[in-house]
Amino acid sequence: MTSWQTAFADDAELLERPLWDDRTQTVVWVDCNSGFVHRLGEDRGHTSFRAGELVGAAALRDNGGLVVACDDGLLFVGPDASPDRPQIAFGLAPNVRFNDGACDPDGRFLIGTCSTDGSRGQGALYSVDPAGAVTELLSGITESNGLAWSLDGSVMYYIDTGEPEILRFPYDRSTGALGEPDVLICFDEPDGVADGLIVDARGDIWAAMWEGSSVWRISPEGEVRDRLEMPVSRPTCAAFGGAGLDRLYVTTAWEGMDARARAAEPLAGSLLVTAPGAIGLPALRFAG
Repeated sequence: MTSWQTAFADDAELLERPLWDDRTQTVVWVDCNSGFVHRLGEDRGHTSFRAGELVGAAALRDNGGLVVACDDGLLFVGPDASPDRPQIAFGLAPNVRFNDGACDPDGRFLIGTCSTDGSRGQGALYSVDPAGAVTELLSGITESNGLAWSLDGSVMYYIDTGEPEILRFPYDRSTGALGEPDVLICFDEPDGVADGLIVDARGDIWAAMWEGSSVWRISPEGEVRDRLEMPVSRPTCAAFGGAGLDRLYVTTAWEGMDARARAAEPLAGSLLVTAPGAIGLPALRFAG
């Protein structure tokens, strides 16, 4: 089994979308169900702030701040975590919440949604440009989840957790439009459910497998290169960090587990880290 360390001990129901901020040498992640955004330094110095009731994801901004998808819109904060531009409201239905999101290579922020009760087809994927214009890219999604881009930005990898697969969309960097997708890889039930994903410096895709107790490394052609076994059953997303971008941080969760299962997984709900023998890429930033 891969050797994992506890980067930040917690008991959070659902942690998500870690990011390495190379300017501050800190890792950022969100606690979805408490509404907090966390930041941890290499010296273990920790800060946090509450962005809202529910948080789906956060992304770095060019100005050193963050854009946070929380409650019914996007919150923009500067480096001191104070709001520095008007929020963007989405008008989400009462049974819909934000889920995962990430920035594309050209400074847009893509953010997805899902239902709060597990209903199929209630989610969507949106693209937000630096000026604040919102475009719906996909609808009828069950749980919009992991997304990342190929090294040249011409392909977007995408997970709808309602489907046992990772999709590969042609991506028009000039407009942010999606082409017709094909399937990169399919999963069987024992594999778990694909959750968050990222791309490394080689172009490989790293997918966290919810209820699969592992992070998979997958080639751009869909070949499984490696499976990093984890001491928790519900990893949610990974991020490369550290000065050399050679450490893999993974957020985890205990959502949906009963007391007995939680007792068997004391690290569930914490931020874990390992040295996977691979190098990552700097996190992409929102240009607004």
